[in-house]
Amino acid sequence: MKISKRKKRKEDDEQHIINYNIPNEMVIEILGRVPCQDLLQNLKLVCKKWYSIIYNGSFAYSHFEDNNNKKSSSFSQLKALVISTTDGKSVTISSLEWHNNFLDQPFENLIMSNCKDLFTVEYTSQSRIEQMAFHKANCVNGFVCFWSTRHARFHICNSMTMEYVTTPPNPYLSSIRGDHITAGLGFCPISYQYKLVIFQCLYEFDVPKSERVKGSISSINGNDQSWRPLKWIDDSLEPGARSPACVNGVLYWSTNSTSVDYNRDLYDTTILVAFDVAKEESYLIEVPIQSEARHLSIEEKGGKICLITNELCHDCRCILFKGYIAHNINDLESLNSWKLEFNVTIYDIYGEFGNHHMSFTNEILMVDTYDTMCFFDVATGRILDEFQTSTRTASILIPYVPSFISLHHRPIREKKYLDAVCGL
Repeated sequence: MKISKRKKRKEDDEQHIINYNIPNEMVIEILGRVPCQDLLQNLKLVCKKWYSIIYNGSFAYSHFEDNNNKKSSSFSQLKALVISTTDGKSVTISSLEWHNNFLDQPFENLIMSNCKDLFTVEYTSQSRIEQMAFHKANCVNGFVCFWSTRHARFHICNSMTMEYVTTPPNPYLSSIRGDHITAGLGFCPISYQYKLVIFQCLYEFDVPKSERVKGSISSINGNDQSWRPLKWIDDSLEPGARSPACVNGVLYWSTNSTSVDYNRDLYDTTILVAFDVAKEESYLIEVPIQSEARHLSIEEKGGKICLITNELCHDCRCILFKGYIAHNINDLESLNSWKLEFNVTIYDIYGEFGNHHMSFTNEILMVDTYDTMCFFDVATGRILDEFQTSTRTASILIPYVPSFISLHHRPIREKKYLDAVCGL
């Protein structure tokens, strides 16, 4: 920092003027600690150099990785999108405005009026689509992926940059129903391509067992975005309808459970299907964690795989939730690779045991019962709040970690440009 002095014109007193000369490496480090919303709304306007840094793909990816992989609670970074439609001709993306100090606020029953509309996407179809419903796929690098029944489209959006992509019609899908489809947005960290992978279960009696599961894939930001067929890994397994998780370029789905013998003791083992996004190949993983397919959720948390299970307690009025995190992703079949993060009992206030999608931060357990999202204190099991969708709108709530990554970003190429701009 240099301090220079100059005299005021026609005045005898001196005025101290401070000329800041902050190293570019420090500027990047400071901006990397600022939340996405502040960067995009305010700091990008400071100067051309800061604008170039913030909209650089290399900085965008490193900013997301640093914030997503923090060991401290990520709840302050966690946001939630509400996907809704009222007329069947458009999709409205809204942000749920919840409390920063969520644990200290009183219960107030959050509703649609607590949401802030971000933008609306109109369909090209002129006809109104009746009985539309939305289903969550997963979230990757700040992109939220979901699909709409009846309209038969898959959607990928980033609420921070307002980037929105709708896939072309999939010729390999006979229909789109929430209980027959499992979809996942995968990311390849080598090529920086995003690929949408879909598997559909066909339950018609005249369909042979070997053709009961059909798969397809599309490169969202590739040169060729057309759908291509995929083969399911095992005809004896059915893909679960739960959302997958994408970790280190691999998509993980749950399937049905099985029992295996470890040292003459029987354990219920969760079978995961892993899909390598780069190679477009699948393989099976047996995880020694007791669960049932419909009582299990898979999430990505801080760059690691997280499994959340629930089981009914003996009194049939409470549900026991357990959260496991894999600390060794290369050996998921070993019990030593998994660590129990929390174990909490919650009163079953809705009487819908098993029909939950679950996710959690270091402080909050979120349980989705389709029309209600409940927030619980992980430490005590106390209900903190709940969000109820409107009966007049078809809507879902999707928690996600925000970013300002764009589909066209290529960090390796843009890193050279960033170095040139900053003189590194």
